[in-house]
Amino acid sequence: MSAVTLYNTDCLAVMRSMPDNSVDMVVTDSPPRRTVNGEDWQEWIPTWLGEAMRISPIVITMVGVKTMPLYPEPDWIMCWWREANNEKSRLGGYNQWLPILVYGKPKFETDIKLVKSINNPIMTGHRHPSAKPVELMEWLISGVPVGSTILDPFMGSGPTGVACVNKSYDFIGVEIEKDFYKVAKRNIERAQ
Repeated sequence: MSAVTLYNTDCLAVMRSMPDNSVDMVVTDSPPRRTVNGEDWQEWIPTWLGEAMRISPIVITMVGVKTMPLYPEPDWIMCWWREANNEKSRLGGYNQWLPILVYGKPKFETDIKLVKSINNPIMTGHRHPSAKPVELMEWLISGVPVGSTILDPFMGSGPTGVACVNKSYDFIGVEIEKDFYKVAKRNIERAQ
């Protein structure tokens, strides 16, 4: 059975309390915020990412196409191909892919995954505007051995936690927004 630890607080407080290399992988969907604690997101990226890299040898984060240049150069870029996605691109059509930045050296057989996105996630019961499919998160955590400890510092509605429970990984999840935390807790408890 997977060990699950959840926090409803700022991820920096949790990560700063953790020893170096204390988790096997950090997997997250970086929030598309413009400010965090009054600080510009671009200025905050090195803060959270630096802490994540201190506590884990592998950090994987999904980012928007437009925000990717704000991040330090990754070791690799993987791709989530989101067939039938309804997010508009700046080119007039629809954005069918999302970059996944990889820091460190996980083991994957391929660097692209086709998983349908969750269109209209709030209207379909996910209660988070950017909910990610559990299948996608199961693929991302598979880059380390089963039984490893995974941290998601921006857990949202909890798909990484559900993936960890489904696949027998230990999970640490952090979500600052109280309502999203409650949704994530409920989703993860249902998976247990």
